[in-house]
Amino acid sequence: MADQARRLGVGRRLVAAARQAVMQEGLDTLGTSFGGSEELLQFWRACDLVPVRLGLNQEASSGEYPLQMLDGLSAVGQELVARLQQRLAEHWPTLLPLPGRR
Repeated sequence: MADQARRLGVGRRLVAAARQAVMQEGLDTLGTSFGGSEELLQFWRACDLVPVRLGLNQEASSGEYPLQMLDGLSAVGQELVARLQQRLAEHWPTLLPLPGRR
């Protein structure tokens, strides 16, 4: 059933509704954190969120490294996202999961 429900746009509509609610509340960002699988990364990128932080330890539930993504919804939020993306880019070499590192 779950496989049949995928790609129907339900998730994107839920994210759009969340974005609208966040904007109505006057908040600066919309974000997510998840075990960084390729499929989930593609979904969140399609929803206009960008990576801002990569965790160092694999999650017990998914076995993936945690990834945090944000979308700046205000000028302040956009500035924060830009700073966090720059910080991620600067620290990227030390954050890459290496074989044998846990």
